[in-house]
Amino acid sequence: MHRLKLLLGKKMIKRLKKKKEMQRAIETDHTGAWSNWTQKRNERLSKINQIKEERLRMNQEYKTEDTHQANLQNTLDQKRAEQDQHLQEERAIISRCNTLQEDIRRLAGQNQSQSTIYGQWIPNVLNDIEMLHNRGGFSRKPIGPLGSYIKMHDPQWGHVIEQVVGGYVHAFCCNNSKDSQELDNIFKRHIPRGVFKPTVIVARFRDEIHDVSRYEVQSPDYYSLWSILNVNNVVVANTLIDQCKVESILLIPTANEAGELLKSRERVPMNCFKAMTLQGDQYFPDPNFKIYSGNGKKPPKFLQVSVEEKTNRLKEEMAGHQHELQNHKAEGQSLKQQVMSLHQQVNESKKKHMKMKNSLTSLNSELISLQNVDEPQPADVTTLEEEIRELDEKLINIQTHIDESKAKVEESREKVKEAIKKKDELYKQKEKRMKESEQQREMIQSHEDMMNKLIKIKDGVEKKLASSSTLKANLEKEYKAVKSSLEEETKKATSNYERCETRRTVDDIERQFKSLQARLSKEEQQQGDPVEVGQRVKELQNRYKEVSKELESHANIIKKISESLHTRREQYKHFRRFLSIIIKSNFSIFLDVRKLKGKIEFDFERQALTLNVVKPSNEEGAREALDSASQTKKKKGSVPQTLAMMSGGERSFSTVSFIMALWDAMDAPVRVLDEFDVFMDIVSRRQSMDLMISSAKARTQYIFLTPLEIEKNKRKNISIYRMPDPERNENEQERN
Repeated sequence: MHRLKLLLGKKMIKRLKKKKEMQRAIETDHTGAWSNWTQKRNERLSKINQIKEERLRMNQEYKTEDTHQANLQNTLDQKRAEQDQHLQEERAIISRCNTLQEDIRRLAGQNQSQSTIYGQWIPNVLNDIEMLHNRGGFSRKPIGPLGSYIKMHDPQWGHVIEQVVGGYVHAFCCNNSKDSQELDNIFKRHIPRGVFKPTVIVARFRDEIHDVSRYEVQSPDYYSLWSILNVNNVVVANTLIDQCKVESILLIPTANEAGELLKSRERVPMNCFKAMTLQGDQYFPDPNFKIYSGNGKKPPKFLQVSVEEKTNRLKEEMAGHQHELQNHKAEGQSLKQQVMSLHQQVNESKKKHMKMKNSLTSLNSELISLQNVDEPQPADVTTLEEEIRELDEKLINIQTHIDESKAKVEESREKVKEAIKKKDELYKQKEKRMKESEQQREMIQSHEDMMNKLIKIKDGVEKKLASSSTLKANLEKEYKAVKSSLEEETKKATSNYERCETRRTVDDIERQFKSLQARLSKEEQQQGDPVEVGQRVKELQNRYKEVSKELESHANIIKKISESLHTRREQYKHFRRFLSIIIKSNFSIFLDVRKLKGKIEFDFERQALTLNVVKPSNEEGAREALDSASQTKKKKGSVPQTLAMMSGGERSFSTVSFIMALWDAMDAPVRVLDEFDVFMDIVSRRQSMDLMISSAKARTQYIFLTPLEIEKNKRKNISIYRMPDPERNENEQERN
């Protein structure tokens, strides 16, 4: 900065010196020339002012006309867009009328077949299924459409049942994948192009309906959806239970009754998955209490509907569309006239706009020519002498300022060197801290891997030890059996070699020897060779010793693993306590944003977590409310509000604070939070969003889902995506 000032000062000195030399060269003052120059100059300036005033007026009119033209063009574009949209809607209505006309014609030509309400091609499909089944082409005959097997005890709930069952009204059921392929071939032969194929559910057919008595919703005042259904097919009944959970859906006539019953966990009926009202509204019970609005009460389109009723309903719908088409044509004619009128006004405005632009161009040209007239000014000696004195003073001041700037430049250089040196030292300290942190993280990860590995080794060794113990017991039994057999054979063999006195002849002894040999051969055939038996005994003894050594080695390994596991568990407890302290601290810090006080109690023995949050009037009230959550009397001057007494926004903010505290102790690349601000007010919502954005980590992606509008944030690393509004088309819903 000082160097730049120094250079500018030197340049200024050169200019002042040059100007001073030029002014000192002037010696005389031409009074007559000065008077003439002044007169011409005043005339020219007067004319310039007149042109400027005229240009200003014309410019204002030009801008007004330009704005008027832009407004007309914008209105014209909007009307044209409305006209295009109107034409598209008119074509859609005409297409719908043609489709309805074709459906009415086809229904009239199907000989009043009840299955025609599910599609004009359904009777042909059912005939082919029957024929192929008679030829043995299916393991079990496919069932469908499912809606034809569904009856109702209470017809007023027909549209609700169709809403719950959805596309399964047209679905078919098959026993296996082979049957599904055969059914798909039948579909290809009969279903026209552009028509969606029915859903095919592949599951083995059962002969009995599922027992849902333990899982059916229990309510003394209202019925379950399952209880009002009359399904005359076992496969269809099981499919509705498996796919639609009809046994856990409660039917409540009005929205007030549904909201009053399901918004409190204590009043929610057992096994209740959701509730439906006559208006088609869906209510999900507490603790995830949600409401989804329905389409109102309408007559059913398929369930217990005859072909005649279907035809009459289509005719009524067609009459409504024709009336709507007439209104659209009248509106379209009006839009066409408006577009033509606006187009004419835009053309007139463009002509006027171009004329004003040409006038402004001529005025600007004349003004520039007058401003560019070169009128040399006569020299004024008195004025120049005064300027020379001022320039001398400026030269002295600038020279002094240059000297001061040089000194400041040198001083700034020294400061910059010191700052660079400090920056290098701080950077080295930062690198050192980062390395230490990474080493600690790697050490924790290695300890966790070692603990998992040791647990796996311990499980394997325990299994191997159990199998070794079983093998040892079997070998001991086998060894005892072989040993006893060997002793018997040894006794027999030893008796053959003992000398004995006898009076028998040689022939008698030979006969006895031969008989003994025959007996010995017989015994060898039964018991085996004595030599082989002895070898087998030795092998079993050696095997027994090896197994004993292995068992001893495995016992030592198990002991070491147990000691290591005990150490790891102790370290895990310390680590768990450390994380709980971090979470408690972060929870308190986040609550301070809304001036709330709270704490988290971790009970690792019972695996329980308790949140205590209060809104105190002073610090003493906060401590009393946190130390005793059940205490109702407070000291004078402190009336804290507990979590149950707070507003929905404060409770939601407490929940967000708890989640943020948990996130700070977790290490995950992606974190998602859904509908966190549904019950928040504007202040709580803004504070929650600022808190989550400010505490976000650089290497983590955060996704926040909300049904409410959200303000755009100025930060570059934040993106907002808004889902388009759902398009509801009854024709698409019917085909689905």
